[in-house]
Amino acid sequence: MTTQETKSRAEFLSSVDLFSTLTRNDIDRLAASAQSRMLAFGDAVCSAGEVAEGLFVVKSGSIRLFVVGADKETSLGLRKAGDVFGEMVMLRDYRHESSARASGKTELLFIPRSVIAPIVAGNPAARAFVASRVAISSAGGLISQLFDLKGKVDKDELEELIRSVGVKQVGAGKEILKQGAREDRRLYVVRHGEVRVVCHDEDMDYPLATLRQGETFGEKACLMRQEQAASVIASADAALLVIPEKTIHFILERNPKLREALEERVRVMDRELQRQKKVAERRKLPLMLDLKSKPELGEKVIRRFAWVQQAEEMDCGAACLAMICKHYGIDMSLGKLRELANVTTQGATLESLARTGESLGFTTRGVQCTFDTLRSFDLPFIVHWEGYHYVVVYGVSSGQVWLADPAVGFRKLSVDEFERGWSGTCLSFTPGQDVATIGASRSPWVRFASYLIPHKKILLHLFMATFVIQVLGIVPPMIIQNILDGVIVHQNVNLLHLLIAGLIVSNLFTQLTATIRAALANFMVRKLDFTMMSQFFRHTLSLPYSFFAKRKTGDIFARFQENQTIRAFLTESTITTVLNLLMIFIYFTVMFLYNVKLTLLLITFVIPILGLTVLVTPKVKSYAREVFSGRRSTRRRSKCSTAHSRSTSGSGWLDSC
Repeated sequence: MTTQETKSRAEFLSSVDLFSTLTRNDIDRLAASAQSRMLAFGDAVCSAGEVAEGLFVVKSGSIRLFVVGADKETSLGLRKAGDVFGEMVMLRDYRHESSARASGKTELLFIPRSVIAPIVAGNPAARAFVASRVAISSAGGLISQLFDLKGKVDKDELEELIRSVGVKQVGAGKEILKQGAREDRRLYVVRHGEVRVVCHDEDMDYPLATLRQGETFGEKACLMRQEQAASVIASADAALLVIPEKTIHFILERNPKLREALEERVRVMDRELQRQKKVAERRKLPLMLDLKSKPELGEKVIRRFAWVQQAEEMDCGAACLAMICKHYGIDMSLGKLRELANVTTQGATLESLARTGESLGFTTRGVQCTFDTLRSFDLPFIVHWEGYHYVVVYGVSSGQVWLADPAVGFRKLSVDEFERGWSGTCLSFTPGQDVATIGASRSPWVRFASYLIPHKKILLHLFMATFVIQVLGIVPPMIIQNILDGVIVHQNVNLLHLLIAGLIVSNLFTQLTATIRAALANFMVRKLDFTMMSQFFRHTLSLPYSFFAKRKTGDIFARFQENQTIRAFLTESTITTVLNLLMIFIYFTVMFLYNVKLTLLLITFVIPILGLTVLVTPKVKSYAREVFSGRRSTRRRSKCSTAHSRSTSGSGWLDSC
């Protein structure tokens, strides 16, 4: 590397905020040891879990950080020119918590830990600055946005702001903020651990929220210079970032958009307090405590309500709309409703669901209400569930609530269980005179069945071969019966030879027919796979960019894999099922001809098995859905709750009751 290149790198590194506290000699040492790496689009930089041997500085282009969980990627954002990642190595040994890859043509500067760690360790001011900066970036959430001040403050001001941030360790059960206190007006951010917010009012404690990494508290006292609105207690050992009031006001003067975000958090807590008070008031009513009343009294339940399962992770809102449409006789596919509701990778908002309902001819109304008000609404309606999900309420009584959950199926909950999951928001639908009668597109099975038409001769041969194999399956039992009844009893050796020859011939024909069937099936499977996949690729490449922007990579790949499932159903499952039903009829006919009593005895054993299967299968399916939904809920929570907050914050169409 030439002297000019080293000088150019030193100038660039001196412009990086993270290195602002280093001396010129330190910058020159970093520039001399920095290694330039040129990357093309998609090139990997590092993987989660790898030992970090140094930090990376983006000189040009961009790098995407992401984590992989349950076969799906979650983006953690972009790092652009002047940004740094892997900075924890400046302080200690470290393993990468996320993976990174180039989002385009990119140049990185890699600085080994063996070079930069001693420099930081020998500079107390730099170490304190880096420690605060790393703490802020690792907290994520709103705190990262607060300190995103490029071009708004100079380096000295940024250093002073970051140094003003402190770190506080608290043990489980310790009170961090006391309700009514005026002395502490700092803003707190949860870096690690968990805290709970509790408001004491009229001799009752109201739990308002449980806060985790990246979430803030103390906003009301900090912004409005008021007393603390609630107490905050550590649920477990926690590490907190403490930002002075002066720092917050300085930042908000230069980044006023963040003030609205902090004020919205104050309003959310106030609304939650009012909701908790209303819930407590309702629980004091004698009617709500009457445990002996029958659920049938005052019960409103829609019988034979149609359930629609969500196809993808973010389809819960569209699936709820599909259930509403089915109830009112509107034949709309889930895919069409997803398109109308503008479902993205962040899910659907209540506002988009309301607009879709309006476009279908409904009169929709978004309401923030209590359970008593909820009981007066016309069934069915959509409610926001557990802060990240949508479900349909199709039945309400004084003590029970019936839900249709697009993720797990039908659920029947007590009022207490419902109120614990319900966020207080619902969307009601009133059908108008001109409710849409839009016809659904042609059945997908008709389209898939068209793939079989060119192969109808092969299908016929497959059917005949399978039928022959099933019929030949009856031959060995009949031969064995004749051996026992005719050969052994009458000592007929000639008949034995004849029956053995027949058994050998039937087995040979069975094997030959099975081989022919396998060859035909493999030939047709290859043809179907090629036809279906080529058309699928052609269709996928013709889709607009918006299709891919609104779906996750894993969901798109899952559609490719579904081609094999559809092909197996068309070629294997359908034929096998039809022939098995035919063979059941043939076998039972033969058995009745042999012995009616034994056949009826066999049926008496089969009936309980069938009944048990009918009873257990729905429960097993429901349990499987719950397990699968539970594994996905963590991924859905942050994204769908973000979509919900976008739809409810400042929306004029959301009423309060």
